[in-house]
Amino acid sequence: MTDIINDNIEIYKGLQKTFQRRKGGSQNAYLKILYAQEHYFGNHPELRSKFKEESKELLQAALRKFEYAAMVGEQMHSIREIRYLRVNPHLQGYYAIPPESENEVPFLDELLFDQSLFLWRAFLDFYMKYIVYFCTEKYIVNMSVKEFNKAFSKVPGNSKSKEIYDFFQKKVFNKKSQNCNWGNILRSYRDKTAHNELLSLTMREVETRTGQTVLEPTTQGQEISYFVQNTFENNAFYMLRDFVPILYDVDWITGLYKPEMYLGEK
Repeated sequence: MTDIINDNIEIYKGLQKTFQRRKGGSQNAYLKILYAQEHYFGNHPELRSKFKEESKELLQAALRKFEYAAMVGEQMHSIREIRYLRVNPHLQGYYAIPPESENEVPFLDELLFDQSLFLWRAFLDFYMKYIVYFCTEKYIVNMSVKEFNKAFSKVPGNSKSKEIYDFFQKKVFNKKSQNCNWGNILRSYRDKTAHNELLSLTMREVETRTGQTVLEPTTQGQEISYFVQNTFENNAFYMLRDFVPILYDVDWITGLYKPEMYLGEK
């Protein structure tokens, strides 16, 4: 019984630490986006209360999915970093780094990579659902790229809705090529692992920052934690950031969130 209790405590401590690290990162952007929308509503008292409340709920749901996915990304980076630390001769005797257990590689990496694909796809669907509602007031129950394109098919040519739609077509889902843009890559990976086959990772020797060599699970030539961050997390954040001035008529302000940061802006 004691071993089970201690195991549960250790598992919880790991999740708690990941949560705390995530809270110090993605939540800053989360709060700035929510406040930018609130500021926009304050400048447009003519908007219906139902529209504002629905928009708030949809945006909060999308940003929560972003936080879920970012938290898994932290776990993926931690596994890679531990492998780096194990072979670092300068740290021997300073840290009690747990040894690698049998067959944990690439099982743990595959598990988190698989989970991250589902969460980033969910974020994208949730955010597209929010965008459609905020721009067109159309509520789509089950979001898809087809439904998203359909909702924007008749928006005015010189409008924020058209600007948002063009951004998606250029940087997220490219109609002309299914092999480029991060939304297409995400759909390809996620749909394959959801419906067809297990993820296939390539084990490759990678040089660490301190000059040692470790065997790492990779995809498209990158360690998977970096692949997820560079391909999905960074691009999702850039999209959220770039949409702030388009959707809410305020500039994105770098630095820490402050409740008064948009005061005085119209």
